Amino acid sequence: MNNSEKTSYFHSLRGKLILWIIILLLPILVLLLVCTTAITRSFEQQMDAYVQEMVSPFRAEIDALLAAARRYIAEQKLDLSVMDSPDVRHQLENLQKTQALGDQISDNLAAYPDINAIFLYNGTDLWFIYNYDCSYPPNQGAAAYLEAYLAEYPEDSPIFQAGYLPFSTNGTGWLFSAINVPGGIIGCWFQDTSLLQSLNKAKLPGLEAAVFSDAEGQPLNAAFAGEWDNWHSDYFVTEQALSSAPLTLTAFWDRGVIFSALYHVVYLVAVCLLIVAV
Repeated sequence: MNNSEKTSYFHSLRGKLILWIIILLLPILVLLLVCTTAITRSFEQQMDAYVQEMVSPFRAEIDALLAAARRYIAEQKLDLSVMDSPDVRHQLENLQKTQALGDQISDNLAAYPDINAIFLYNGTDLWFIYNYDCSYPPNQGAAAYLEAYLAEYPEDSPIFQAGYLPFSTNGTGWLFSAINVPGGIIGCWFQDTSLLQSLNKAKLPGLEAAVFSDAEGQPLNAAFAGEWDNWHSDYFVTEQALSSAPLTLTAFWDRGVIFSALYHVVYLVAVCLLIVAV
């Protein structure tokens, strides 16, 4: 056998060997790919359930807080007529009543430390007593917004039936509820960051941010508005609707943290496939 025949025979044998390797390995590779995909999807579902369980207690806590504040509002039997401009003859008496009303609300606020502020609206002006753990300027902005909002609210529409109403002012998200009483309206408001304080302090593994979104799926906090789509594409997202308000608690998770075990498995499979292929 001359050299050319030997070379032809060698190439032919090598080609057949490579062909059989491909035929044998291809089904294995496809099977591994299918199995890896199935494992990935199953793992993602399990992790979704896991992180949902981590967030659920905080969502329940927020719902309980909002429900308790609504009960407080519903129980109010105040008469805000004492806030009207007093006539000269009864000026001292009305001022004393107003002072007593303010003291009563301050005591109530002490019993509900998570409420940012309790407000009174007499149809013209809005007064509020805020929690001293909070900053005054943001609450002043919320008061200015609500004063204008309530001035346009239909008088024949019971505001308590509307439930919690979200709004945003100066880049901050808020939530308020109120009820009609003789002489005006009494209500309370929450800042979104105050409601999320316990969740953020917990420092759950992989949790990058938590924010409320409204019925249209838009963030209540304007700080997220410009990058809202990027947050959804860059992070693993879970959502839980509140039962006490028209909001959804949206949490963004670092994929590298919550899927670290899965990534190790995929890396191991890739290395094995590379070794087999070589």
